[in-house]
Amino acid sequence: MHKEPWQNYYLNGQPVGTPHTYGAPIPSGQLAGIATVFMWRQHNEKLQILLQTRAKNKRVFPDYLDVSAAGHIGFGELPLQAALRETHEELGLKLADDDLRFVGALVLATTYAGRTDHELHFIYAYKVEQELQTNFTDQEVTAVDWYDIDEIAQAVKDGHLKLAKADSPLFDFALSAIKRLSKTL
Repeated sequence: MHKEPWQNYYLNGQPVGTPHTYGAPIPSGQLAGIATVFMWRQHNEKLQILLQTRAKNKRVFPDYLDVSAAGHIGFGELPLQAALRETHEELGLKLADDDLRFVGALVLATTYAGRTDHELHFIYAYKVEQELQTNFTDQEVTAVDWYDIDEIAQAVKDGHLKLAKADSPLFDFALSAIKRLSKTL
């Protein structure tokens, strides 16, 4: 678990000029900056995304499935830098700037343990063309696996998958973007 200061953003998307202390509530009128990466592939004529299983010791959504990689943007760090850093820290993958495609930003309210955090997610997609060699050295992730995009929503609804932030528009937004990308790449 990392406790470096975060980069918060004003509601208009501009970075706040002072660092946010780890664990402190998000001030009114600010959003916590989050870099979010969705890895996807075409496999057996189906679109799939890579989901991570969060470690059991995580404070938020322990042992749930979650996006491929994500985390707070460090103070003064650009969202793309944070996306690359989080992918390396959580999955052991070193990607280059041009590997990630920015698909949009989304404001979310995430509620857990009686607390609501207001977040600004900078969302990136990465098309996987070969087998991934993941390495979970950061101990935030215990496993990764591929899931068919068209089956995720039903599996969550049926209770077969525990998906972090399943009630938020994050997955709908990202999966729609990936479906559009799959038609052009």
